[in-house]
Amino acid sequence: MADKFDVVILGTGNAGMGAAGVTRAAGKSVAMIEARDVGGTCPIRGCVPKKVLVAAAQVLHQIELAPQHHISVGAPKLDWPALIARERTFVDGVPDDFRGSLENRQIELIEGRAKFVGENAIAVDGRTLEAENIVIATGSTPRTLPIKGAELMITSDEILELATLPDRLVFIGGGVIALEFGHVFARAGTEVTILEVMDRLLPRMEADAVAQVHKESERIGIKILTGVTVDEVTA
Repeated sequence: MADKFDVVILGTGNAGMGAAGVTRAAGKSVAMIEARDVGGTCPIRGCVPKKVLVAAAQVLHQIELAPQHHISVGAPKLDWPALIARERTFVDGVPDDFRGSLENRQIELIEGRAKFVGENAIAVDGRTLEAENIVIATGSTPRTLPIKGAELMITSDEILELATLPDRLVFIGGGVIALEFGHVFARAGTEVTILEVMDRLLPRMEADAVAQVHKESERIGIKILTGVTVDEVTA
């Protein structure tokens, strides 16, 4: 026998939580289904942990500017493992916090991988849920690149968990995420290279602003190659 709800939401990230909040506030019965981490990408493997690393890079930048203010400082030393440990303190409790929030609002949470078994029916964890409205808010996953050796590459998920600062790091793609991480690692002492297939970084953004980003990136030691394609990745 199916369990009936007004709304079933697939995914507990920002989009799913937003939909759950307004529908529950309207008095509707709501169930949420999550196949991975409760809370989604942003607080667990995206915006929040990344900003911890970016904040450290910004402090290193401010230290670099100290002589302009006639302040003498020694060469800074970043303890990378300690920084990653600090990052985890912002992340580790997030799923339980979200579980508690959903429980307090009487939103049922079911953890498991869902599949449609009818136009308005979802099967998950041995149960069948029926709802007049089903919201798909599952987010996205990194696309596997059609490059020989692609299985050797890592994504932003893994880069946020690097316990050891790498000596060298190559980013395939010159978008916002590559530049953010590139600046973090370059300022931390890693040799960073960015490869972009288009003729410039951030091709959808204003050219003059991108030129300044490009210039500053190279100033801090990032090697940028545009108009290039990657044929193979080797260990």
